[in-house]
Amino acid sequence: MIALEALCSRENDSVSYRVPLRVAALIGKDVADRESVFDIVSGAYHERSQLARGKKSKVTGMDAESIRTYLSTIEQTLHTFLYVY
Repeated sequence: MIALEALCSRENDSVSYRVPLRVAALIGKDVADRESVFDIVSGAYHERSQLARGKKSKVTGMDAESIRTYLSTIEQTLHTFLYVY
């Protein structure tokens, strides 16, 4: 998320909305894919924010396999973005 934020945000930008929107616009193949990418990045940004503030997040309640799957999805999105970018 830090990498995507650094690449897709500007100072004084609505980061929690703009970063997912920009990533989705750049790598989404069609409307449905852009919505899916937006949801993934938006959710990941929210989770990062919760963890950074020391608050409980949905990740803390997941089992190890679910966490690996969740992080793999986010990592794959980042790799796709970096390939396109």
